[in-house]
Amino acid sequence: MQENRSLPLSDSQLTLRIVRLALPAIAEMVLNMLTWLVDTAMVGRLGAAELSAVGLSCQLIYMLVFFLGALGIATTAVVARRVGEGKTEEVPSLTGNALLASFVLGLAAVVALFWLAPQAFALANMGRQVDALGTSYMRVFGWGPLFMIPTFVGNGALRGLGNTRTPMLISAVIAVVNIAGDYVLIYGHWGFPALGAQGAAIAALVAVSTGFCLMLWSLRQYVRLSLRHVLSISPPALRSLFSLSVPAGLEALSLDGSRTIMSLLVANLGPVSFAALQVTTAGEALSFMPGFGFALATAVLVGQALGQGDPALALRTVKRATQLAVGVMCLIGLSFLFIPQRVVALFSNEAEVIAIAARTLRVAFFAMPLMGITETVAGALRGAGDTRGSFVNTSVGAWLVRVPFVYLATNVLGWGLTGVWVMVVLDWLVRSSLMLYRLWQGHWMRIRV
Repeated sequence: MQENRSLPLSDSQLTLRIVRLALPAIAEMVLNMLTWLVDTAMVGRLGAAELSAVGLSCQLIYMLVFFLGALGIATTAVVARRVGEGKTEEVPSLTGNALLASFVLGLAAVVALFWLAPQAFALANMGRQVDALGTSYMRVFGWGPLFMIPTFVGNGALRGLGNTRTPMLISAVIAVVNIAGDYVLIYGHWGFPALGAQGAAIAALVAVSTGFCLMLWSLRQYVRLSLRHVLSISPPALRSLFSLSVPAGLEALSLDGSRTIMSLLVANLGPVSFAALQVTTAGEALSFMPGFGFALATAVLVGQALGQGDPALALRTVKRATQLAVGVMCLIGLSFLFIPQRVVALFSNEAEVIAIAARTLRVAFFAMPLMGITETVAGALRGAGDTRGSFVNTSVGAWLVRVPFVYLATNVLGWGLTGVWVMVVLDWLVRSSLMLYRLWQGHWMRIRV
């Protein structure tokens, strides 16, 4: 560590370090999206009832998983800080405490899901067939959070060490197991019975439990984790983890809530506009994945730099990573500007949906640089332990800009889906400005974790 301070990283060395961490994280995001797309396509061939049942079930499950799984973000921040401080001997105990807490949270999520699911299906009022299919699906994949939340935490510890490759490989195995399981169990291939939506639930549960086992093996290899570390409870470590994870979880919940409200507002425009919303969101996600990768790389490197007592390096890292994220996202986004019809045609073959989504995607291009700034700087704040600042800025954009202005565009001005995305760009403008202001204040450099 002392050598790094006496011989500062050159710009090219810093860029290479950021890219090496970001690329596996981007690949992991691509794998997760691929799994979701294939799973949706396979279930969708069963019929609208099955797709609705699985869709609502997964929405409930992942809402809880992303909220409680924010403990993984805290784990990354604290582990990265300890690595930077040269206190790697504390990492096994810290990771063990985080895993123990994640098991408890996973069990709580399972209990909550089995209680919430019947009420959610009743509230959705989609009919008895959807209720029955959804209940059957939840009885199986409702156990998923017990494996998924600890996996988020374990992967978070690996990332804090600077290892983004192993979580990517774990995601690759999960994707292969899930897709193969869907093919075999949904339709009844290779001698297995055709189980329909329940087969999709079994495939998903087997996939995430396999990922969980691989994560435990990886922690044993890279962190030297043992059962002793998991069972050795440290109240100070738990307090540090939860002080960071609660705001991060609330940020995820806030974003999910605002997007849900936006979807409901767009639904009032009619089924064609709602379908175009889904297509636009799917197309936009193609450029969003690099932002996720650079944000994660920034979080790790900023945490390590601050642990080394080198805030100047942390700031350089944020600036360079933001430049890279903005450049890559705008490069991908050029297709939104010049060939939007071809992009949206990947997700729909209906002429009216394609026409609306193409116009909307052109507007979405102008959000690309703002998204790159927002996500990368937010990653830096989280890596520094300033999850509260990221949460506040995100909530301001989501609830004081996105929701009311989307309502204005849909219910007052009658601007349609294109107008909705103008307001979404405004949301990203506000959020990116708030994130940059928080970065400029410098409070994140002085946080102790």
